Amino acid sequence: MRISRRTFLAIAAAACPASSQAWTRDAWRVDANVEGQAADAGTAIRILAAIEGAREDIRAGIELGEHEARQTLGLLGKTVDLVWATAEQLPNLREMLASARVVGYTAAIVALESAPPASAWDSAGLPVLALMPIPGTEETSLRQSEPPPGGLSAPPSTTPVPGSDVAPTNPIGAGVPPSQADATTQVATPLPRGDKPASNAVSGRWLFALRAQGARREWQPGLERFGAGELNERFRRQARRPMTADAWCGWVAMKAIAEAALHARSTAPGDVADALRALRFDGHKGEPLYFDDRQRLVQPLYDGPAGG
Repeated sequence: MRISRRTFLAIAAAACPASSQAWTRDAWRVDANVEGQAADAGTAIRILAAIEGAREDIRAGIELGEHEARQTLGLLGKTVDLVWATAEQLPNLREMLASARVVGYTAAIVALESAPPASAWDSAGLPVLALMPIPGTEETSLRQSEPPPGGLSAPPSTTPVPGSDVAPTNPIGAGVPPSQADATTQVATPLPRGDKPASNAVSGRWLFALRAQGARREWQPGLERFGAGELNERFRRQARRPMTADAWCGWVAMKAIAEAALHARSTAPGDVADALRALRFDGHKGEPLYFDDRQRLVQPLYDGPAGG
């Protein structure tokens, strides 16, 4: 059963007056305490979606991810509160994120027409999953991917990679030239070895980049293996159009945040950011996805223009 946001806030106000007051304040609070902020006492995952311009596929992908996250997290007594930034708020979003004035949220998903450089996100104060290319994150090499080393502090992903399909044409370490493969993996430096993720390893520790660089894209609507066909069909039923790379990026951003919050057992932004750095999760591509030490998503990519 789905309830409206107004009804949900009324229930929250009755159950926990202090937290509900914090939720109904203006999203752009100035008196931010970056280290101490938390969305709620570990039960509510509040996500800001700031999508600028005509990006309907991204919006539709986020909506599918929200729907699926609600179903899964509801079984565990948790909730997802997705808040869309308004047209009036969007022009100020860059400044507010850069000065840590977006508070009360677990994470943000952003797709802006003009993205600031990676260094502009250093003080965001919450994980920002970027669905547009970020200047300064292009220096990546395409090579055969290496499995991320052990020593991850977060528990393993609760979403198993389907085991009934055959391996991808270009599996990890297979040595298949990209020209002969149906997917390659975009990789920079693997996660560092150790007992904890390197939370301060790079500048821009709050920024997580999901988009591919170059002439390859993240998804194709004709994919079938590893659960991709089922995902394409779920999206088609809900959005009434094929799942594009934009739509997949919106969906996977929601999935990554929800899984990271579960693994962190917390909705505090710092805990979720640490869990994202350690996370390995299923994106229906036949290989676990993870963020490298520059917090760029390592994933199989497909022939075709980037985006769309």
